[in-house]
Amino acid sequence: MAEQKLEIIQNGDFKNLRLKPNVKKGFKGLENGNHIVVEKLYEEGREVQGKYGAFYSCGVKYMDNEVSFILNPKEHKKFDKVGEIGDNIKITLNKESFVHPKTGVEMLINRLSFEKV
Repeated sequence: MAEQKLEIIQNGDFKNLRLKPNVKKGFKGLENGNHIVVEKLYEEGREVQGKYGAFYSCGVKYMDNEVSFILNPKEHKKFDKVGEIGDNIKITLNKESFVHPKTGVEMLINRLSFEKV
């Protein structure tokens, strides 16, 4: 597990990080087993209603820049419980085996974990 440097994406007035890779859309993100360390700036993420339901925009400091990233509700619950404002949080991506409940097909999914450092 190595610390990885992520590209900060300028989106108008905002700066964003992409934590999870998406090959279909060409998004790079954390590689399997790698991590980044961010400073928590807010108590919790801001809930946003999207096309497929709620997601959370979380503001952090990364490499001396205020940036945000997106988490799904389950990931946000875990992130919310780790550390306080000003704490450093290690975010790690791991690929895990998953059996789709409807199709029974086994596939790999990206899971994020959060740890106070």
